[in-house]
Amino acid sequence: MTVHAWFCVFPEGAVLGEVRQHPEWLIRDKERRFTATANPALPAVRQYEISLMLELVRRYPVDWFI
Repeated sequence: MTVHAWFCVFPEGAVLGEVRQHPEWLIRDKERRFTATANPALPAVRQYEISLMLELVRRYPVDWFI
């Protein structure tokens, strides 16, 4: 079986993991309410997303990563 790993980066609908500890990472809407999307403009958010991807490829034998 060939495994192609796919990531949908920045949406955090469940607000789990690190995002739960850092709600300031989430984008706010016009009414200043938090949305369920992490802000890719923040370096910490980008580093977190990269760390998830690296964990996947280090732990599992994926053939391709998108």
